[in-house]
Amino acid sequence: MKNHRSLLSCISTIFTLCSFGQNLPSLIAEKNINSTFSILAYDEDAQEWGIGVATNNIYVGNSTIYIEPKVGAFSVIAETEPKYGTEGIEKLKAGKSIEQAILEVKNEDDGANYRQVSGIDAQGNVFAFTGNSLKYWKGNASEFLETHYVVMGNQLEEHVLSNMSATFES
Repeated sequence: MKNHRSLLSCISTIFTLCSFGQNLPSLIAEKNINSTFSILAYDEDAQEWGIGVATNNIYVGNSTIYIEPKVGAFSVIAETEPKYGTEGIEKLKAGKSIEQAILEVKNEDDGANYRQVSGIDAQGNVFAFTGNSLKYWKGNASEFLETHYVVMGNQLEEHVLSNMSATFES
């Protein structure tokens, strides 16, 4: 029983420290860094998706990445909303295109102007949008749609997304 209490105490301490270190990049750089970016890609030969997200909020991972094998994948950043991933997957299963899946969820979302969403279906078709309100945030907010991949981000320096795209291509 004593070991269980020690373990629970250790876990509690870690969660407490993590909550204070939520914006770790800002603490390390002694700057207010709030940038977020993601890459979503599809390998047609392997029929696999991959998503990478980098952000200032260590708790955001469970609401940004959605993949279902043989169906599709979604990345949701900025002000995240899980419905884009969960409902988007269901819409793809029902035969909707990736654009339809995302836009149908967007049309029901009062906060869509604060979101960035990208998706790729099982055929490698891509679609993404950047909410209009993000243009007022510090830095650039945009997306690049390419063959079988999307890079997107907000509060970024001017060339970050084009550099990400070029690096992925090479």
